[in-house]
Amino acid sequence: THGGFEHVRLQTNGRRLADRAFAMRLIDAGIDEFFVSLHGPDAAVQDHIAQRPGAFDEAWRGLTNLRELGATILTNTVLCTLNVAHLDAIVERVAPLAPARMEFWNYLPMEDKADTRGLIAPMATLAPALVRALDAAKARNVRCAVKYVPMCLLGEHAECVDNTQPDV
Repeated sequence: THGGFEHVRLQTNGRRLADRAFAMRLIDAGIDEFFVSLHGPDAAVQDHIAQRPGAFDEAWRGLTNLRELGATILTNTVLCTLNVAHLDAIVERVAPLAPARMEFWNYLPMEDKADTRGLIAPMATLAPALVRALDAAKARNVRCAVKYVPMCLLGEHAECVDNTQPDV
């Protein structure tokens, strides 16, 4: 335990973790699990979604540092119109890092309820793409969790639906 906590998870975009010494300091401070957002398989997609050049390269270096340092990695991918065509490529990219789990969260607008930015992916497009990604993950023995997608649309992957949240 660290400071009375049995488990410490950091949710991050991973960019600062590109600095290996910084990542090591976090591990030394007791963070035992890193929940890193990765919304694209490459800079073209991730940087566009993040609206920041270099976002993918820094996050990827951060994930690589975490793997080399032996940290537990989970990834978080928000499902939206900008990355739905790339979900299986995200799995292919992340799988070699042996994440403890990949999580796929359906985009739920909190401020843009009318979806004026057009980020809500229609289920007719999202579900087949997500099933392909889950097939790819299963083939590589990568555990997945899916948030806020109807289980009836995921076929044999329905058991991946987990809308629970960790205790904080």
